[in-house]
Amino acid sequence: DLVPSLMHLVGATKPTVVGYDGEELLGTLLGKEESSRKEPIFFERPVGFKKMPMPGFENQLPDLAMRSCKWKLLCDYDGSRPQLYDLDTDPGEANNLAEKHAEKTRQLVRQVTAWHRAISSKEALEAHD
Repeated sequence: DLVPSLMHLVGATKPTVVGYDGEELLGTLLGKEESSRKEPIFFERPVGFKKMPMPGFENQLPDLAMRSCKWKLLCDYDGSRPQLYDLDTDPGEANNLAEKHAEKTRQLVRQVTAWHRAISSKEALEAHD
């Protein structure tokens, strides 16, 4: 979101060869608005991070995450071990609601794993260019 906001600030236009999924939120960044992203935001754990020694967290940390409105979903690359949190009522992510909201969990797992497949395919194609 920072790149499109800064481009808007300086009056620049997005180059056609650059791809990013950020949203322009300059008013929010400047403290003039309280709006937030309209589209989901996706995250992937850095490569090799899962193998780093982290006492007490071995194999507990998810590979993928996404935020969509009040929901935060975490899961592994294959969609397993989903965790779903309502950040409006549980900002500390203490109550996993994946089973209670099974359909929402499935919907968000489909979205984040599809996003990951898409960026993985794109990175593979770009590596061969």
